[in-house]
Amino acid sequence: MKRTQLLSAGFLLLALLCTALPAAAAPADYPFLQNLTNEDGTPWSYYLYSYGVAVNASGYIFVTQFYDERIDVFNSSFGHVETWYSPSPAGVAVNSTGYVFVANRASNKISILSPSSAEVGEISSAYVRQPWGVAVNTSDYLFITNDLRDNVQVFDKNSVHVAEFDDGFPNINARAIAVNSMDQIIVGSIYSPSLNVFDRDYRAVRSIDTGFSDVRGLAIDAADNIMVSGFDVAWTPFKVFSPTGTLIGTGSGMPLTLPFAIAVNRATGKVFVVDLNSHYVRIFSSPQPTPTPSGPSPSFAAYPQSGPAPHTVQFLDYTPNAQSWSWDFGDGRSSTLQYPMHTYTAPGLYTVSLTVTTWAGQTSTKTEYHYIRVTEPVTPAPTPVANFTANTTTGSAPLAVQFTDASSPAPYHRWWQFGDGATSTDANPVHTYERTGAYTVNLTVWTPIGQATVSKPTYVIVDGDPRVPEANFTLSRTSGPAPLYVRFTDTSTGTPTSWRWDFGGLAWTTMRNPSVVFRQPGVYTVTLTVRNPYGWSSMGTNVTVTGGARSTGGRAVSVVG
Repeated sequence: MKRTQLLSAGFLLLALLCTALPAAAAPADYPFLQNLTNEDGTPWSYYLYSYGVAVNASGYIFVTQFYDERIDVFNSSFGHVETWYSPSPAGVAVNSTGYVFVANRASNKISILSPSSAEVGEISSAYVRQPWGVAVNTSDYLFITNDLRDNVQVFDKNSVHVAEFDDGFPNINARAIAVNSMDQIIVGSIYSPSLNVFDRDYRAVRSIDTGFSDVRGLAIDAADNIMVSGFDVAWTPFKVFSPTGTLIGTGSGMPLTLPFAIAVNRATGKVFVVDLNSHYVRIFSSPQPTPTPSGPSPSFAAYPQSGPAPHTVQFLDYTPNAQSWSWDFGDGRSSTLQYPMHTYTAPGLYTVSLTVTTWAGQTSTKTEYHYIRVTEPVTPAPTPVANFTANTTTGSAPLAVQFTDASSPAPYHRWWQFGDGATSTDANPVHTYERTGAYTVNLTVWTPIGQATVSKPTYVIVDGDPRVPEANFTLSRTSGPAPLYVRFTDTSTGTPTSWRWDFGGLAWTTMRNPSVVFRQPGVYTVTLTVRNPYGWSSMGTNVTVTGGARSTGGRAVSVVG
């Protein structure tokens, strides 16, 4: 392990003492505010995977899109303003002067972009292998998590490699990374609920249990509080911990199922969370004031509030600082979830009540009278039934089949597919199958009440035409030394009217019963094709010629009679 000494022992002790901040009595509430938007104000969404988000000192937001190979930029009003292109971007960070550092995972490098998006440099070395997370401290030291190397790499402001570490926490599976004002490095693992904290000498100083199944994103606010996004905790977009590891806040108002990267505007306190499930970047406000001693003011919403039975409703609690919930849905059933989903099975008007208790133990109830309206069940519209019959389904080619539509109700349009590439829109078509085979027949019909399709696999089976000849022959011998004399005798059935013999592509004849001399060693494929007015067929066999007692001249194969 490599280390770079940045502080004296005395200064380090002072830095650690300064992080011992008192924990809040109860977690503060970070309520959902809005989504990042397009230029016209509609919610902006990304196509597949967005792995990084960062905010600069002017409030501009940078969001990476891994598979689209680009970085989308939003202004301080949260509206999309431009797009930068970068190969396979994952993590992203911004330093105090506005330069942007992008971890390009597939290309094994860190791109350095100016505030105007021009690429002004890059870090590409043996220490950068599938980089994921990136962070910058106040001295412009760069910290990079390497997915494959399972450690953290450190580069100075001149892009010179100065250290690597995983001190004290083996197999940290480092992904997320952030640096606070004391140059402490916080590292999150995709396989662990713990945050690993290292001092500026890269020594492990503490571990913080986040409660998530794994950590996906890290950010540091102006007070050095640690903002964490992670998977697997129901409806918790993110958590906020003090520098010493005390839980002091949570996001609320927008349940996220797959929160990933996270960033914070240190000037305004607004938090930006990438939600892989919804494909939106969610924005949460800074903490709300602590509830007054008079108790909380419950707030909730439901959608949809009306519909036919059975009617399923998603309930959402927006109460700040709530710790527990008790829902009464008005139909005799209840829930203690913050964001329950409930199904009303009978028509009626239902009054909904929510009782919440805060972390301080204060309780209050809100009731909405006749809040949910459930109407009579909707009777499904009848659906058409497609069906057909045929006068015959087996026979020899050519086979003519009369199809009859038996769909209900009577269609106004039909589309037949006979299985041999032919189609028809007739009501009761006659179709002739010219070749042998087993054919699947499909019928699609359009009726006044909808569309329907029926498929009957291998419905029509067509045998060969018995009038077509079947090739066959015998031969006086199949092997021997050169020169080899062979007499071929036609034994074909079906009354052929013409014959063609092919002797390995070296000779041919139209005689019915030819005699042939094979003069050179080899394996010769002999093929007989016979025809009559109704068709043709072929048969082949091999003749093996070995080395002869004496050499022979002339053609390799000769028809002699």
